[in-house]
Order: sequence, then structure tokens, then C-alpha cells
Amino acid sequence: MSKAFGAPSKRRKPLINITSLIDVMFLLLIFFMVSSTFKNEEEAIDITLPQAGTSSAQELDFTEVVVSVEGALLFNGEPLALEDIKAQLKSVVADDPNAQVILRADAGAAWDPIVKVMDLAREVGVRNLVIPTDRPTAVPSTPASR
Repeated sequence: MSKAFGAPSKRRKPLINITSLIDVMFLLLIFFMVSSTFKNEEEAIDITLPQAGTSSAQELDFTEVVVSVEGALLFNGEPLALEDIKAQLKSVVADDPNAQVILRADAGAAWDPIVKVMDLAREVGVRNLVIPTDRPTAVPSTPASR
């Protein structure tokens, strides 16, 4: 419709005020930055330890059982049968109930001897059974990342 006296009406274009939307976006950005956790790819912090003139090297006391690819069992580097390992583990636990036993198994070793050694350790009362692993040097590519 026209205004009085035939003057054409000027329609204003609709405006969207985005000033308040930008504020909300900045608030969301800050919230996600503060609340998110970042995965640290480093295994340790590179530090330089202080020097001490009276320091001495400490030996860590642990017992090691190794399962090879062929299924051979080694107790502290000495090849032993499963029953002999059981007797050795009993004497280790008798000496120190909190003794640390490390079970190293080759990646290609069969599961049967590994599980048998774990069962023996539990049977004789080993409380600290450690199964170490190696971190892969490179992450294999997946079909999605190619």
C-alpha cells in the first residue's frame, strides 16, 4: 500500500543482529577449550636431575619369568620346567610376600604356557605380577586415515 498523497513506501530489508550470536559462540569456544583434555603423546617429561655426591645406585629386586616363542620357560635366565618354576616362586613368596614377579612373554609365544605361569603365580600367592609391554614405534595406518 502506498502512503498518503501517493508517496511510495520504502520497505526495509529484514536484518539479523548477529552480535549476540557471536558472544554465544565465543562463550562456547572458551567452554570447550577449558573443559577438554588433551592427549599427551610423550611418555615422560625431559628433566635434568640434581647431582648428589653421596648418591648410590639402587638395585631393583625382582624375579623374572620368560616365555619364549618355542614355549621354553626361563626363571631369572635359567631354563626350568613348570614344576621347578612353581617351587622357585614358592620360595620367592616365602622370602618376601610382596615380591615383584615380571612375566615376559614373546609376542609370538603360545598362550598356554603364559596362562599356566600366571595360574602358578596366583596359586603360590604372588601379589605383584607384572606383564610388561612395548609401545609400538609407529601407529599403523587404518583405512579411514589413508
